[in-house]
Amino acid sequence: MRIRGWPDRVKRISTAEPATNKAPKNVDDYISAAPLEVRDKLEEVRAAIREVAPTAVESISYQMPYYNYKGRLAWFGLQRRHIGLYLRPPVIEEHKKELAGYVTTKSAVHLPLDKKIPVSLVKKLVKARMGKNDAEDLARAGGRARQNLEGWKSRERRLGLRFGTIEQTVFFEAPPEEVYDALLDPKKHSEFTGSPATTSARKGATFTAWEGYITGKNLELVKGKKIVQEWKTTEWPDGYPVSRLELTLGGKKGGTELKMVHSKVPAEQVASYTGGWKSSYWDPLKEYLAKRQGNPAAKKASRKRPASST
Repeated sequence: MRIRGWPDRVKRISTAEPATNKAPKNVDDYISAAPLEVRDKLEEVRAAIREVAPTAVESISYQMPYYNYKGRLAWFGLQRRHIGLYLRPPVIEEHKKELAGYVTTKSAVHLPLDKKIPVSLVKKLVKARMGKNDAEDLARAGGRARQNLEGWKSRERRLGLRFGTIEQTVFFEAPPEEVYDALLDPKKHSEFTGSPATTSARKGATFTAWEGYITGKNLELVKGKKIVQEWKTTEWPDGYPVSRLELTLGGKKGGTELKMVHSKVPAEQVASYTGGWKSSYWDPLKEYLAKRQGNPAAKKASRKRPASST
């Protein structure tokens, strides 16, 4: 196998595989096609990169070993008298003092074949590039989030969408873990509301409640402490995005204090959902949990579907 950048004058010992014009399919092919006496050095560079970046995707690019970690991370390739390690700027420039004994360019360092591979230095350079890739990825994500937010705000202004927020604090005579489970366990949720539910304690899972009247998705879950969901009903006005429901649970003497912030609720539905949370959720949940705690004086709550906005 013949690899780009390998001169015909590189001496191959008798046990080496004959060169071909076929491009390598993977890094194993690349290394196995190299002269036997340099394969260990290539494996050292490979191992150093993989140790620092175990989740990086290894492939062949420009007929050389290539690693992708949230973007271009590193290449390496055999040349006549050295192994080239290629990293996007400014990593090489930022480590000029440590690389004083090596030939470098803006984006490459030459590792001489007649010297030991500086494994710790290779790791340090790759790790530095990983840090920059992490920062770039975070910046891209932030940019997309800002674009999405600006897009929604523009759409809201254009369509005249109006929102409100519902904030409520409720006390339950039960530990936070039991309140959390009752809200997310489909069997318990169905028991205290008296209506079928497909709730879930898995992040990213979609759910329904009140026979499909309520639908949503779990965005963030912290066992016994926090529930964040997308939330809407079958009466949601056209053009409105889903609302955000955030429930925070805290232990308090004798039970649990639940704080609810239900934001991005269509303004026209704020009043009905404010009452709906109390009559369809908090009152029956109090009764259900009190009975499970063995309180015979628990007041029976009526179970009604959340109030309609009409």
